[in-house]
Amino acid sequence: PWGGWAFGPRYLIVTIPIWALFAGFAYDFIIKRYAWVRYIFLGLLFLSIGINLVGALTTNAVPPSIEAMGVMKDNVFYSLDYLRGDNASAFIFNEFFEKYTSAVEYGLLVYILSIISILLIVQKYVPRTKSPKHINS
Repeated sequence: PWGGWAFGPRYLIVTIPIWALFAGFAYDFIIKRYAWVRYIFLGLLFLSIGINLVGALTTNAVPPSIEAMGVMKDNVFYSLDYLRGDNASAFIFNEFFEKYTSAVEYGLLVYILSIISILLIVQKYVPRTKSPKHINS
């Protein structure tokens, strides 16, 4: 049980399918009915995508917090600094795009494409409310 740095994620992975069941109910009962909840959810989703993208592009750079304690930053801000220095550990960027663009521009491109694809999916599957018919007088 003393998993060290992997203690939390290792045990939480098993619960993800169970929580996914509740996400459908939450969507049906809360997000469908209240537009403001939908906007908060999308805002947090976009922030989460950005943080995870920076982490994925610089995954080899940031050590676990126990190793970095007192020596260096161990959060997303260190990853951003690392990315700004054109250091990326992403295979596709290093093999194909490094000659043509910077790591920050590549990250922004992937982020924008992710956001656009999510917005297109949301537009297609989220039901729209019907506009009221105008009464001719």
